[in-house]
Amino acid sequence: MSTFTRAQASAENSLLPHEPPRSPAEQRLTLLQDGLNLLSNLDNTTNLRGNVKVSLAVENVVQGAMSDGLSPDQMITLLVVIGSRKHKLAQNVRSKLVKCLIPSSKVPQSAVIKVIYMITANAVTGPTNLHSLLLRWVLVVFDHLDGYEKIHNLYGLIFMFIDSARLLPYACQLLFLLTRKEDVALFRVQKLLELVQKLGPEPCIMGLLMMYKVYCPHLVTIRLTYGTKAFFKNQDVVWRETIQAVASERRQEEIQQEVVEDVKRARQRRQTAQRRMVKRQKLMLPDVHAAMQELEDEPDLTENFHPAKHRVPYVQIDTFTSFLKNFDNIE
Repeated sequence: MSTFTRAQASAENSLLPHEPPRSPAEQRLTLLQDGLNLLSNLDNTTNLRGNVKVSLAVENVVQGAMSDGLSPDQMITLLVVIGSRKHKLAQNVRSKLVKCLIPSSKVPQSAVIKVIYMITANAVTGPTNLHSLLLRWVLVVFDHLDGYEKIHNLYGLIFMFIDSARLLPYACQLLFLLTRKEDVALFRVQKLLELVQKLGPEPCIMGLLMMYKVYCPHLVTIRLTYGTKAFFKNQDVVWRETIQAVASERRQEEIQQEVVEDVKRARQRRQTAQRRMVKRQKLMLPDVHAAMQELEDEPDLTENFHPAKHRVPYVQIDTFTSFLKNFDNIE
């Protein structure tokens, strides 16, 4: 039996078609998707201690998301991994994954709804620092959402978060952004006033009360004199800047792609116009030599239409009858 040598394998591989080299962005995208697939398939039987594959998957997801952002589907997949109870990922790993929830485009409302349901599901045991981080993420990506109507429908659920000291400042800020006139109700005003009596005039509570008073001043009868201080802290600046940088880079790529497409279309239009012009010229221009030959071969028809006239000298007219007959030809 013949053995398959390395030289034969190399020769056979040389005959196979070679794939073009992939760009760094394409490589990151492949590693990111592979990492998400691996994390999605984790379960309680997976041993995570010293698991190099899981560690590499987490790093690939973080690097790919921080560099190029996540698509809406990838974001939903990662949120499922973060909130899943089927595996034993540590809280610090889950928090690390929350930090890399960087959108490459608009954030779907379904992602925020999933976060709210994840927090609500732990209402009995109490929210953790992970849930607080998730609510902060909602605030960070609020301006990048693809809509607000579905999230506004969960206003009542979000209002329940103010009972948690861990979620209170972020819940008040989110409610501040979502509040409409129909959301202002007496029981909510009373709940906020109870928190003021219990915790003091916290800036986040006073900010939400101020919004309620703008819509329904007859319900918020207390005098709100909080001064000029900000109601909500401007935190997570680096997180916001990262999201903005990825979004700006994506916009530049889209603009460049549009320019390339415009150039291609203009070039195609110019080539089409040139082909039409050449075709039209071929149809309109006759064969010069053939035309000249036809002109040379044509008989002079003017001779038939204008025959030469016979002139009669005047001296040859000797009678009156001859004069009348040659009247037009006398010279």
